[in-house]
Amino acid sequence: MNKPVVRISALSLSLLLLAGCATTSLTSAPESPAQSQALLLIEQGRPRDAAMQLESLAGTLRGAARSNALADAAFAWHEAGDATRARSLLSQLQPRQLSAASRQRYLLTTAELALADKQPAQALAALSEPATELLPALASRWQLARAAALQATGDNFGAAQERARAHVGLAGKPRTDNQAAIVGLLGTLDDATLQSRAAALPANDPLYNFAGRALIARGMPLPRPFDRDAA
Repeated sequence: MNKPVVRISALSLSLLLLAGCATTSLTSAPESPAQSQALLLIEQGRPRDAAMQLESLAGTLRGAARSNALADAAFAWHEAGDATRARSLLSQLQPRQLSAASRQRYLLTTAELALADKQPAQALAALSEPATELLPALASRWQLARAAALQATGDNFGAAQERARAHVGLAGKPRTDNQAAIVGLLGTLDDATLQSRAAALPANDPLYNFAGRALIARGMPLPRPFDRDAA
């Protein structure tokens, strides 16, 4: 079956370049105490309060510090369910000025808004950050957003792989739902595709054991034994 052609806009390409250009460590350029305190409100279930504080803080700053505060405020407004305000703030900042942590919040917000707009190519461009460099608090959410974008482009195996990577960071119902989604995505593949794609997975890839169980359910042999160390 032919996969749909994905058209990547100029904005998507700029996001891709942004995501890949920075090599700054996540531990560099820490937030100011006021910014960190406001971000804690999100973890406490008060994203609207966080957004208002961060936006107010941005009004007192200039340059990179202002862009970082605006990016975090946009993330907080997005968390609070106000997509309109989040979009407005995203349009006011300079992405290349962002520190690593604020840049990831900016990219995740941009990607999730793109998914809401049914623009998976733009979402994938934003979510091209290497997984090993992700903030732990954003990792599973980032991977699930990538999974949604890949599925929307017709890459069900890639979507299952991203969901498998997210699986270790989930618990309770989200974890159960994620497992069912992985099984469902693998179930859309024909036997030959499932066999070849499973065989190509590297050792200890989180998806391999899921794919192996899908193969066994179809009465097909495993390419290799199950991975014992897979997440």
